[in-house]
Amino acid sequence: MFKNKLFLSLFIFFIIFATLGLPYTQWGFNNDDVGTIDYAKKVNLSEIFSYFKTSEDIVVYNLWHISDKKSFIDTLYRPLHLILVQLQFYLFGENAYWYLLVTVFFHALNSIILFNILLCFFSMIVSLLGALFFAFNLTLFNWLGLVSCQKYVISLTFVLLSIVFLKKYYWDKGGLWYYFLSCLLFLFSLLLLEHSLFMPLWVFGAIYFIESIKRKNLFFGDKLWRALKISTGYILSSISYLLLRMYFFPIRKIRGGGAFTFRFGLASFFQRQKERIFDFVTMASDMLNLRWLRPHHHILKGTLILLLAFVLIYPFWVNKKVKLFVFLFFSFCIFSWFAILNAYQPRYIYLALPFLAFISTYSLSYYLKKFESKKQILLFFVSGVLLWNIIFLIHSKKIHQVRFIKNTN
Repeated sequence: MFKNKLFLSLFIFFIIFATLGLPYTQWGFNNDDVGTIDYAKKVNLSEIFSYFKTSEDIVVYNLWHISDKKSFIDTLYRPLHLILVQLQFYLFGENAYWYLLVTVFFHALNSIILFNILLCFFSMIVSLLGALFFAFNLTLFNWLGLVSCQKYVISLTFVLLSIVFLKKYYWDKGGLWYYFLSCLLFLFSLLLLEHSLFMPLWVFGAIYFIESIKRKNLFFGDKLWRALKISTGYILSSISYLLLRMYFFPIRKIRGGGAFTFRFGLASFFQRQKERIFDFVTMASDMLNLRWLRPHHHILKGTLILLLAFVLIYPFWVNKKVKLFVFLFFSFCIFSWFAILNAYQPRYIYLALPFLAFISTYSLSYYLKKFESKKQILLFFVSGVLLWNIIFLIHSKKIHQVRFIKNTN
């Protein structure tokens, strides 16, 4: 079992590196990358922790003239991302290829961690396909490899490791240090990217959901208390991040041009969501692996979205696991809150993709058992979809490689 896990983990790593990383030796920077690298040239190694006093948007877009006006809400406070880019600059200079390889390395690592998590619930072949679905998800087509987007990939690494150590503490009854390490890794993910901010809410929901399954006769209040106790460390990590952000960027009136440029309030929120209907259609399309469709195919896209959604949800309904589906969908929303509340870009749902992979893996496992006599045909079809994803991503990487070279020269 261990040898098989190790072999398949190495296989996942190799195929990702061989298709998404190694071939693109002429990789370049985009405009946001250039801003970050240009600033890295001016910072000495002894000054690296000065990044805790600034924000990514100030560095990338050279907004020093209004840095004192940036507020708690409209700034991109991601000091650990800037520190990691700075360290890479000392190692690789202005060779964009090595930054690409670092990003792909962490993406491969995420895929391997997810594979090992899926193995706790599914067979080896199904877990492998679920991990590869994540690894070659079509939402990666236009951003994986950008220095400015490296934070999404590494932040998920910390989130997944945090979940692994939480499992070690809670499920495997490991020592308390697993819990502290899990909370610390979550804090690191926040210092890279604020998209994991609501992970404490996910931990609370996850513990309550598991307690409801393990101890059905346990009193409702006891389950809530158990979930609250375990989520406390993550809440404190979030508070620590928010206080640090508030210290350097106090709460003040938003002057526009930041991460959040809309008005706050329920009326404004619902109006904005009504105007974003096609944004959500695009998001649903990407979630269901339909990025290859051209934008104007509205009827075909809508039909496929409904059909694929039914295919994914049906196994949960038949097996009376609707609560599990609701929890997984809730998890997806928790880690893609920025795309839901503000604006959609494919990279904004990267942290949520493991939960989508879990839903897909569960459904695939169901259909393989139900149609056991047609198992080989089904596996052949799924492998064909994965091969199509790989070809699509390779084609996209070649196009973007040329574009980034032009930006660099």
